[in-house]
Amino acid sequence: MYKYGVECLFRFYTYDLEKHFRQHGFEDFQQETLCDHEADQLYGLEKFWAFLKYSRQKPKINPKLEEILKNYKNLEGFRVDSASFPQQFFPTKSNYTPEAIAAAVAKNSDTSNSLKLNEEFGVLGRIGIGLAIVGGVINFDGGHRNIIFDRFQCVKLDVIEEGTHFMISWLHRPIIFDIRTRPRSVPSITEIKDLQTINITLRVLHRPRAELLPKIFCKFGFKICCTKSQFDAIELITQRTLISQRISELLIERAAQFGLLLDDISTFFEPELTSAVELKQVVQQDVEKQRFLVEKVSRQANVIAAEGDARAADLIGKALDEAGNGLIELRRIEAAEGIANQLSKSRNSVYLPHGPQMLLNITGA
Repeated sequence: MYKYGVECLFRFYTYDLEKHFRQHGFEDFQQETLCDHEADQLYGLEKFWAFLKYSRQKPKINPKLEEILKNYKNLEGFRVDSASFPQQFFPTKSNYTPEAIAAAVAKNSDTSNSLKLNEEFGVLGRIGIGLAIVGGVINFDGGHRNIIFDRFQCVKLDVIEEGTHFMISWLHRPIIFDIRTRPRSVPSITEIKDLQTINITLRVLHRPRAELLPKIFCKFGFKICCTKSQFDAIELITQRTLISQRISELLIERAAQFGLLLDDISTFFEPELTSAVELKQVVQQDVEKQRFLVEKVSRQANVIAAEGDARAADLIGKALDEAGNGLIELRRIEAAEGIANQLSKSRNSVYLPHGPQMLLNITGA
């Protein structure tokens, strides 16, 4: 025998029958049992449930029905309309024959089975819709951008910002980019101007441009243009700012072709090179210091020599003042003697005596 399910209560509250029974059928609820004619009325089963709910007196219920009511939570999927309401649950006599009751129960069994299948499909449909909705909701964290790969339109040009978004899981595939600034260290072995091989590391802070993410989807990366061969080892250390500036200009120009932004570029040299260059700089500074000391001593010697010459001239002047012109005459005679010696050795020179006697003995000569 089929039992009555919770659907009866659902129909009772759905069709607002509570108000109907309060206004029209409340007098029947005062009775101890439900009249037989209630089974022929529309919503007779709902009236029975209402009677059990609103009756001020305890109604007389068949023990089988009482057992059913205790286990009503397990009675889902049963539906009985007013025509098949079994009067055997009431202590009063029923006008329905057992054959009519069995036919009504068989008729309701087919209906209940179909409704049960519909409910199962409905539950599966709701579950499928829920999974589709949950699977299509995606969250993007801060500092990330997303582009959509559509199976029909390929990569879309729209860039989706952070937040919660909805997309069709089968049709759309999200491609997430991190647009936060990230460091990248690039080691390089190169030859410099003085033919030395050194190791240099460039540390670059880069991030992609959000508006160009669809274009750089398949082209992420950049090539470093080398400018270190224009300098020698010392210039790499002393002109590090200039070198970093030139490298930055070339890298920024190159990275712009791939849709990348460079926030900062730092140049790091190997410790051995830095130590050697610093030691060489110290030695050169010592050499320059010694050269400066030598030049200083040379200047002091020149000053001392000039002071000596000045002192000698002063002493000579004082001696001339004290002794007269005798020294000058002596110097003149010494000079004339030297000149005479040079002229006497020359064949092109002729000595003519001074005075009137210069013409004597010319014939003899």
